[in-house]
Formats: sequence, structure tokens, C-alpha cells
Amino acid sequence: MIRSLNQAMRDVTLERMFESLKYRDFRLLWLGQGAHAAALWIEMVARPWLVLEITNGDATMVGLMVATRAAPSLLFGLFAGVLSDRFNRKYLLLAAKSSAFAISLAFVVLLALGYMELWLIFMFTFLRGSAMAFDQPARQSLVSQVVPVTIITNSVALMSSTQSVMRIVGVLASGLVIELLGFTYAFGLVAFIYSGAVIATALIQAETANKSTKKTANSPRTIMTELVEGLRYGFQNPTIRGIVVMSLIFYAFAMSYMQVFIPLIAWQHFDLGARGVSYLAAATGIGALFATFSIAAMYPKRLGIILILSLIGMGIALIAYSASALLPGNLGLITPIVLIGLVGVGQTGYFSISNATLLTASPPEFRGRMVSLTSLDRSMSAVGGAMGGVLAGLLGAITAQGLYGAIVIVAGLIFLIKSKGLRQYVAP
Repeated sequence: MIRSLNQAMRDVTLERMFESLKYRDFRLLWLGQGAHAAALWIEMVARPWLVLEITNGDATMVGLMVATRAAPSLLFGLFAGVLSDRFNRKYLLLAAKSSAFAISLAFVVLLALGYMELWLIFMFTFLRGSAMAFDQPARQSLVSQVVPVTIITNSVALMSSTQSVMRIVGVLASGLVIELLGFTYAFGLVAFIYSGAVIATALIQAETANKSTKKTANSPRTIMTELVEGLRYGFQNPTIRGIVVMSLIFYAFAMSYMQVFIPLIAWQHFDLGARGVSYLAAATGIGALFATFSIAAMYPKRLGIILILSLIGMGIALIAYSASALLPGNLGLITPIVLIGLVGVGQTGYFSISNATLLTASPPEFRGRMVSLTSLDRSMSAVGGAMGGVLAGLLGAITAQGLYGAIVIVAGLIFLIKSKGLRQYVAP
């Protein structure tokens, strides 16, 4: 009897955890995002490592590369949000993923022909970031249209789970392919995987992809009016305003660890190759996977306080990770792998909860623009990455990462005390 009851409870929990996958269009969106995430994480390991190889370990160039990738979010992010609220989100998302595929294909062709130079890496990084700027608001706002509003938190968490799983698979595959076959095969794999994202997105039913398409004229003045309208709404809403301001700190100081500090600490202190870097990055995926499935199963309602605590927890984990690199012997390798997994918990918890909050706290006709407001924040990773590279060159990677973690903790504590509108937000 007890065994049957326990089995029934497990079945109910699993059903709740994967409830959003009952919807066909969400399954396709989820599969497309899975392919996108796999390609993205292979790039996240391969591209900084390629820069390190070309520049013989120049930390500043790695930071500038991260800045170049994030800059398009600042230039195009708000505009992309307006487009996602005006036009068919399925086709906007398809255009973004098709562009990413074409960019990746051109990159690997030049790499195979031996034409790759540092300036070309920066150019393709900017182009790839531009495609991402249009992908994010279309994809996130489309989630809210293919599932009921009551399970948006579950849907966002499951979308984040693709990032978590593919962070493990993608980075391990990247390290192995680079060491065994070389960079050309790694970036060739990226282009091949992106083709899957294009196919899955194309299969989403167009007639249900954007119910809020507007019929007004598409003049520059109208688009600018709607951009200003979105900014006004976002900053008058205390919950959304709190997320936007807090995410400035998150992207500037918490998100540089993957592309700047993991490869630099591995290079300077662990003497690891690309495969070792992939192990560290994969450990963040394990922690992230735990966070996403926990959120998907629990359907949390007090999103505001969870979001703030995720930021504080991530800052603590970043400091602990950087300090653990000073430990002797095996402890100096095993302990950082464990602690970087906790960083993954904080990062994915923040991503999932912030996106769910933006979608549930805004009406459907504003959701693309509300998501795009965080593009201003994502562009701060350009500043944070560049500063992190410079600081690592001056102070060392461990000290620079510890300093970044301390800033994240202090910011989280300030929001915990001062931001009542965000702290008290409860999802519908």
C-alpha cells in the first residue's frame, strides 16, 4: 500500500514537472531550443579557447571577445522586443535561428580553408550576437502563447533545462572534439546542430505562433512610439523595474565566469587543456539541471524573493570557487568542480525565475518588449567581460573573480532590503 502510494506520488510529480510538454508547439520550441543550446555551449568553450590559442593566452582579448558578443544586445535588443510584439514571433525566431546557422556555416568554411584570423573571430562573434539579440525576446514571449499562463513558470524552467543538459553534453563534446579532431570539426558540429534548431522552429504552427500581431502601420515613428511605450510600462511596474536594475549587476559581474574566468583559471592555475575546461563548464550544467527540474516540479509562486536569493547564492559560490583554486593537490581540482556546480544552480535559478516573472507580471501585448528590456542588461556582460579580462591581467584571475562575486553579494543584499516591489512579488 505504501509502495503504491509512493509510486503514485512520483508519477504525479513527474507529470507536473513535464506538464508543458503536453503541448505540441511547446515541444517543438523546446526541441529547437535544445539544439540551439547544444551549439551555443560548444561555441562557449571553443571560441574563447581558440582566442587563447591564437593570442598565446591573452586574457584581455578573451574579455574583448565576450564584450563583442554581448554588444549587439545593447544595439538591437529593444528594437527586437518591439518586432516580437508586432509581428509573427515564429517567423522572427526562425529568421534568427537561420541567420545563426548561416553565420556558423561561413565561420567553419573559413576555418577549414585556413583563413581564420583574430579580427575574423571578432566579426563573426558580433554577427552571432546580433542573431541572438533577436532570438531571445521572440523565443521567450512565444512560450507564453503556446502554453496556459498558469504553467508559464514550469515552461520557462523546462526551456532552461535544455541549457542545463546541453551545457553538460555540449561542453564535454566541445573539449573532446577540439583535442581529438581540432577546432574545424568543433565549429562544423556547431553548424550541423543549428540546422536542427531551424527545422524544429519551422514546424511550429504559424497560425498559433503570434496571436498578438498588430495591424497598425509599420512606420519608424510607430515602432519608436511602441518602444517608448514599452519602456514606460516596464519602469512604472515595480516588479519589472526591479528585475531590470538587478539584472544589470547579474550580467555585468556574475555572468563573466563562463567565458572569462573558467578558461583563465584553468589556464593559469590548473594547467588544463580544452578537455579540462569542458569538465568545469559541464559541472555548472549539472548544478543548473538540478535547479531547472526543481523549479519545474515545485511551481514556485514567491518568485521575487527566490530571484534575489539566487543572486546572493551565486555570488557566494563564485567567491568560494575562485578561492578553491588555491587549494593544494587533488583538492585544488576536485573542490572547484563541485563549487562551480553551485554557480550553475544560482545562474539557472536566476534565469528561470527572472524570465517567468517578466512574463507573468506583464500583459501579452507587452511581453516581447519586457523580455527585451533585459537585453540592456545582457549587454552589460560586454562591459563585465572586458573589465574582467583587464582585472585578471592586472590582479590575477582568482582575485578578479572573487571581487566580482563580492559585488554580486552586496547588490543582492541591497535589493533584499530596499526593493519591496520585487521582493514581495507572487506569481498568479
